Amino acid sequence: MHFSASTYLAVLSVALAPVSAWQATFHTDSTCSPKDNSQYRIISGDVEGGCNVFGQDMLGTSCDKFTNGGVNKGACDGEEFTIWSILVQPDTACIVYGDDHCETFSRLVYPKDNLPTCDTYIAGIGFGLQSIKSFACTAASNLAGPGIPGTG
Repeated sequence: MHFSASTYLAVLSVALAPVSAWQATFHTDSTCSPKDNSQYRIISGDVEGGCNVFGQDMLGTSCDKFTNGGVNKGACDGEEFTIWSILVQPDTACIVYGDDHCETFSRLVYPKDNLPTCDTYIAGIGFGLQSIKSFACTAASNLAGPGIPGTG
C-alpha cells in the first residue's frame, strides 16, 4: 500500500494535534510555585467554556493532582482544595470565580507575551477573603468569542 506525501502529512497532522484545547494549573499557594506542603492540579479540556466547579465532576476535562511540591502524583478527587493562584498556558484563557457557579467575583486570566502566566486570585467579601471556587477556560484564540461566559 502506498500513500502520497499529502495523505501522510494530513494523517500525521491529525495524530500530532494537541489533545486538549486548554490547560491550566491551580495552586494552593499564591505564587504558582510548588512547595513541600503545597498541592496543585493540572486540568485540561477539549470542551470550550462551560462552568467547572471544584469538588464536582468536570465533564470534558482531565485532571492530575500533585502533592508534596509535585513529588506525588495521583487522580483528582473531591477532597477540600483551596486555590489561591492559577497558571495558564500560552493558548489558554480562563475566567476564575469566587463562587461555585461561575457568576460572581470573576477575573480573566490569559497568557502575557505568549508565555505561561501565573495570576493570584483573592476576592474580598466583607472582611474575609474568597479563593477560586469555579472556572471556565477556552483556547486564548477564542477570547473574543462566545467560548467563555461573560466575554461574548
